Amino acid sequence: MVRAMQQRGPLVEERLPIVGKMYFATTQAACASVLKNGADLTVRQGDGSVAGMKWWMPRILDMLARNMLSVDEPDHTRLRRAVDAGFRRRDIMALEPRLHEIADALLIELHKPGEATDFNLFARQFPLLAICELLGLTDERRYGFIAAADAMTRVSSALDIIRMIPALRKLRALCADEIDAQRRQPRDGLIGELVNAERDERLSDDELIAMVFLLFMAGHETTSNTLAGGLFELMRHPDQMEALRNGADMNMAVEEVLRYVSAVQMTKPRYAQRDVEVEGEVLPKGSQVMALLVGANFDPAVIESPEIFDITRTPNRHLSFGSGAHFCLGLMLARLELRVALRAILDRYQSVQLAIPEADVKWRKRLGVRSLEALPLTMR
Repeated sequence: MVRAMQQRGPLVEERLPIVGKMYFATTQAACASVLKNGADLTVRQGDGSVAGMKWWMPRILDMLARNMLSVDEPDHTRLRRAVDAGFRRRDIMALEPRLHEIADALLIELHKPGEATDFNLFARQFPLLAICELLGLTDERRYGFIAAADAMTRVSSALDIIRMIPALRKLRALCADEIDAQRRQPRDGLIGELVNAERDERLSDDELIAMVFLLFMAGHETTSNTLAGGLFELMRHPDQMEALRNGADMNMAVEEVLRYVSAVQMTKPRYAQRDVEVEGEVLPKGSQVMALLVGANFDPAVIESPEIFDITRTPNRHLSFGSGAHFCLGLMLARLELRVALRAILDRYQSVQLAIPEADVKWRKRLGVRSLEALPLTMR
């Protein structure tokens, strides 16, 4: 499908469920052009609402969209600056020993020797526990966050959006309670840093709640889907899994997993404030456009033989973390989690195989997200 869209041109028009008419940038050059043009292609529409937001969508979605991914300049820089310090390389790398402990403990808890195990359970819980560590959530608080988040990862229709309102409200309330608790007694972690920074950065209560909500949700789901999809591809290519056991570069393997799985298939919509030229095509004023990241990651003009999964690929110029001002803030954390999780599995188990025929592995039908329904494994 992606290749067919690319053959139609770098900018193509489609009609999507829920969202309606949408243009797509289909090549890496077109995606970069869209994502780097924050002046003409904004995440807010002319009336100030979030691009792609519909009148019938619950108001709480708009409230929670007051985060750095859904605002333009100058608010984007102000909000991003408030969390930049928490994502410094040395702070992220300092989490590595703790993440190894979490991964090993989870594998012991979830895997019953001699029984098939749905690896999706590990792939969901490991990134959730990792972001809880980064945020500084206590053990007694984190399980409420995790339960609410788990109810919000299966949206594929307008009805699902309505059904998840209780979970949205629950998670928003948990974010507000945690912020209030850390205002009274700050702890180490990113929420504590945000509370300390709110005076300098002039964060409103709604902005602070939306920021914690974003960090929690964005900090786990994409990594979860990438991890499960990446292990699936390694099982489909046992020679490459064996190469990793024998010392192949895990960092390069992670980059190929990010590219090939492309768990986030497209970005949030951008709104054209005027007619904009994108790789020789005109995007009309008032229209909406998404960067098709999976198209960028499988663009044969940039990626040699993109349909081949190759953990030794170099260079590997994927756009899995986006580009421009809104590029993914958590890229170092995501890479670290993938390295730690895959290494834990390869070190603990000499054999990792599908417990069902490959043809029976199902992918969820969810717009813009590539994720497995389940990944039953036998691990020895």
